[in-house]
Amino acid sequence: MKILVTGGAGFIGSFLVDSLVQEGHKVRVLDNLEPQVHRSGQLPDYFNKNAEFIQGDMRDYEKVKSAIQGQEVIFHEASMVGVGQSQYQISKYIASNSLGTANLLDVLVNTKNNVEKLIVAASMSSYGEGRYRCTSCGDIRPPLRSPEQLKAEEWECFCPHCRRELKPIPTNEDARQNNNSVYGLSKMDQEQLCMIIGRTYSIPTVALRYFNVYGPRQSLSNPYTGVAAIFMSRIKNNHPPVIF
Repeated sequence: MKILVTGGAGFIGSFLVDSLVQEGHKVRVLDNLEPQVHRSGQLPDYFNKNAEFIQGDMRDYEKVKSAIQGQEVIFHEASMVGVGQSQYQISKYIASNSLGTANLLDVLVNTKNNVEKLIVAASMSSYGEGRYRCTSCGDIRPPLRSPEQLKAEEWECFCPHCRRELKPIPTNEDARQNNNSVYGLSKMDQEQLCMIIGRTYSIPTVALRYFNVYGPRQSLSNPYTGVAAIFMSRIKNNHPPVIF
């Protein structure tokens, strides 16, 4: 099949490209080579030589329109990532993630194309705080830890009713989404925009809520990498990782 992978030069996207090429698909990549991820601004050495590359931004209508032509499946992986950073780069995150996805969908439904399926990279961050269990009060979705609690170095979550320490348990996939960051909101925008348009225009659409993906090719200069970057930086400098 002919497959377009947006963000296909990045960490997750590049591994997806490798797998699709290995399975015999003809793969095209649209990626803006975001400097925060690709510090050199160049296509990384690991990029699959058997994939077609187009450099462009999701907010560029004509570039997106060109990239979609002739494609049968779209994996929409392109996104600005990072919870903390999104809280002060608000316009950039909403423009790149929410409006960039809206642009993709606008092209998809208003131009002639052969797209038969859409898969979008959503995020577990849209759930907010996960599910916990209190021995007295049952299952709880607690609020964020307060500044006072963090200053006191109390890292665990406590029951908002009886103040007992909570035990983390798996969060149901159908749990209510409860954003507490601009990044989480923008990822939920991406997911819901794709699902709404998929239903409206009978395009089979799947949203995958990724959860703390890490591994080779991950940029240590990207805030999204979080504690994995801190651990790896310490290990590379012959210091043990510090775990709280």
